[in-house]
Amino acid sequence: VIPEFDISKHVFKPSDINPPKYRNVYISADFGFVRDFTVALFGYYHFELAKIIIEGEVVIDNEESKTLNEKLMSDKIGILGKMIRDKRKELWTVGDNEIKPTAMIADCPEYVLNDLFITNELEFISPEKHDKEQAIHNLRDGFASNKIMISEDCPITISQVQRGIWNNKKTSYERLPGLGHLDAIDAMLYMWRGVDRNINPTPLWVNAPLNNIHQFNEHMYKSKNDINGLSDLYE
Repeated sequence: VIPEFDISKHVFKPSDINPPKYRNVYISADFGFVRDFTVALFGYYHFELAKIIIEGEVVIDNEESKTLNEKLMSDKIGILGKMIRDKRKELWTVGDNEIKPTAMIADCPEYVLNDLFITNELEFISPEKHDKEQAIHNLRDGFASNKIMISEDCPITISQVQRGIWNNKKTSYERLPGLGHLDAIDAMLYMWRGVDRNINPTPLWVNAPLNNIHQFNEHMYKSKNDINGLSDLYE
């Protein structure tokens, strides 16, 4: 499915890429629950490198899904929600604070999105799903252009991208032992489409020259209709 993928080019050790101080982070997921894998990917857009960095995954594989199927759906959603929150805290805690995701995208029924919000305050939105072939080609081009990096800490994602194939008629992914239905590839598609590459996450005032009356500062973000906001510009 992704013949452009090359482990030597697209997989990195966590120590090789230090997350920038300012970054917009994303979660994208494909929730299989029943037959297939449930995969949530955690990544960010590295603005300086112009690359999507996938640094973590949460995976419930087929066997775990069978065990979860014995539980009520609400219990399964609760377990999944806790796994996502724990991984988010592990990856994106800075000091005493946790970076808030710019967007969380998941392919699943609306009631699952609603339950994840109610039980775990995880506010997922549904992904763009138009023209799957175009989305795959764009993702392939992303790998060909070295615009995507995957951490060694994501073994299931790496395995699916490396080994995933189409069925004989190329109408769907082939289900293979240990790979499911390539849910990690679909989760990656949603992140590739959902990331905003235009926003520079570095605050505008960080690198502004000192003693410059035009320097960006917090006063400039006050309401333009506020007379105090106007007067602050002349401090």
